[in-house]
Amino acid sequence: MKKSIGILAIAMIAIVSTQALAKDAAGKLSAIGLLGYYMPADSAVDDLYGGGVTFGGGVNYDYSPQISIVGALSYWKDSKTVVVGNPTNTTTDNSLRIMPITCNVIYHIPCQSFPCAPYIGGGIGYYSAESKTNSVSKSKGAVGFQVLGGCTYPVSPNLSITALAEYASAKVDFVSGKDTKIGGLTIGGGVVYSF
Repeated sequence: MKKSIGILAIAMIAIVSTQALAKDAAGKLSAIGLLGYYMPADSAVDDLYGGGVTFGGGVNYDYSPQISIVGALSYWKDSKTVVVGNPTNTTTDNSLRIMPITCNVIYHIPCQSFPCAPYIGGGIGYYSAESKTNSVSKSKGAVGFQVLGGCTYPVSPNLSITALAEYASAKVDFVSGKDTKIGGLTIGGGVVYSF
């Protein structure tokens, strides 16, 4: 897991550094803060936990006027107590944590007559997950893919707000031989600050 995270981080730094060091690169660096609502793709995860609030942040590098590279980290966790059995009614405490580290390439759609700037994109990520039932904890990780779209509205020269929808596909094997989909749909928004 640590090796995969390290490789992804090094790749993102290498991409950004290569362009930042190029003589003709006129890139702009931005910080992003995001807040959204996550809806799991796996019906078992959805039945047990449902959706929930996710938050995160990242760094955006404008490679060109139409192309950006975005590295992001987000976090979602939920816990539920389940009562099983009748008449003994045994309880189990369950929790699930999902933390994706992603790298996306974004295409900004040219649209000069519209106040919002629409965009589409996609990329790859490392999805770290931890499932806990009572005191038994299992941590797994997987490489996943995501596609996204949204729009950005400039508030000032250095500040913009963004709205987006992202669908992620990733699977982990918490129970031997049975994959759990930890991806899903996230709808949210955030703030982009350009340096």
